[in-house]
Amino acid sequence: MQAALLVAVIALALWSTNAGDIGLIATVALACIQFLRRNVLPVWTQKALAVVALSLALDAVLAAALLARPMPLLEPLWHPVLLPVLQPFVIAVSLALLSPLDALLKCRVMERAARLRANTDAVVIGIAGSVGKTTTKELLAHILRSPDPASRIPNVIATPEHVNTEMGVAQWLLREWTAGSEQRTATKLPADHLIAIVEMGAYRLGEVATLCRIAKPQIGIVTTLGRDHLGLFGSIDAIREANAELLRALPKGGRAILVADDAAFPLLRAAALCPVTAVGTVADADLRADDIREDAGGLSFIVQGTPMRLPLHGKHNVLNALLAIGAARHLGRSLAEIADRLRSFAGMAHTFSMRTERGCTVLDDTYNCSPESFRAAVEWAKSRPERDRILLTSGIMELGVREESILRELGETSRGVFGRIVFTSDAGADAFAVGCGQPVELLSAASAPVLSGSLLVCLGRMPLSSISRLLPLP
Repeated sequence: MQAALLVAVIALALWSTNAGDIGLIATVALACIQFLRRNVLPVWTQKALAVVALSLALDAVLAAALLARPMPLLEPLWHPVLLPVLQPFVIAVSLALLSPLDALLKCRVMERAARLRANTDAVVIGIAGSVGKTTTKELLAHILRSPDPASRIPNVIATPEHVNTEMGVAQWLLREWTAGSEQRTATKLPADHLIAIVEMGAYRLGEVATLCRIAKPQIGIVTTLGRDHLGLFGSIDAIREANAELLRALPKGGRAILVADDAAFPLLRAAALCPVTAVGTVADADLRADDIREDAGGLSFIVQGTPMRLPLHGKHNVLNALLAIGAARHLGRSLAEIADRLRSFAGMAHTFSMRTERGCTVLDDTYNCSPESFRAAVEWAKSRPERDRILLTSGIMELGVREESILRELGETSRGVFGRIVFTSDAGADAFAVGCGQPVELLSAASAPVLSGSLLVCLGRMPLSSISRLLPLP
């Protein structure tokens, strides 16, 4: 959508010749600005840039052909109307033309990364699941890294933000492992001091299996499974099967770390060919968290008699911490060492992070949003002392045909929790309103700011300007 808007505006600007066209360009440009302000800005990958560039080239050819053969009936209209109308077709043609080259280049990059990994003695930890992958990855990397900034033992690397696809991980491996090899050579560190933590995202069956062929993990972590990307997978069973691909790829001498509290635990445990460490809050978990508490400073809990303190909010994050603890224990870290490292964890921006801004308490969970993380945020808000609680959300993407029913369900969960509910767009707002039994506002320039001392819960991808718009005036 963003690419189509951009191409349409540029095409109009390049080939418009009269004042009427310029007026339309200004109108379309204002519409684009409004659309982008209410949605997350696109990530301009190389492929996206190539599609836009080729689309503009095709527009130039199309415009030249129309100018060369004037059509009296269309002459007054084609500049302001025909080019924007044709943009979906132009972009579809660009994608079709680039597809074979794109597939070939991707295969070459992934093959190079797989060869590099095959020739590297390193510990690779794959993290799949629906909810909490990034938090678990960052927690584990923090635990495993030396508290001494000058120490390179062990050399722990982890995929950066938004890098969890086959191509993204392959490019990251080629870049980071090559640099890591040079560093180990310079410092005379053995190759087995490299630990790589790889987040593995999936939108369809087979993608986690491809990631495993590239990264060849020996340790696999599957976080809580839910309905993330349900519209793309089609069913809960397909989501579970996709994440089980990580477990089937682990060697017999490897280790799987799973959530015993998850309804999918029996299926996932059966898929693993290696020993399994079950973590959770249930009685039969191998690594269990007891006496879970939350206060202004974050979470506290006890694992096998060792007190843990974690400066994160939301009791669901205890499961993410247990997954990281389980992997660290398998790699030889003691519970005392782990507890010491957890205390200094800084958390991540926009991932269930809490801050005070303009006199309000803000829960910022705008990095991503799934039905399960949405529910966790609502449950957390119920326990808060603030009397004025406001929900600001962009809704949830990629739920497919079940979008309305899931949003109604989440609305029911939110019933009576928030005095005011604001959606950044109308997508899903009506269904949510039916579930929660109260009116839902749409964010606009006229939206009234919240009162000082309020709790503002922000869920789903949105620009920071959307949050700022609801905060009290500075």
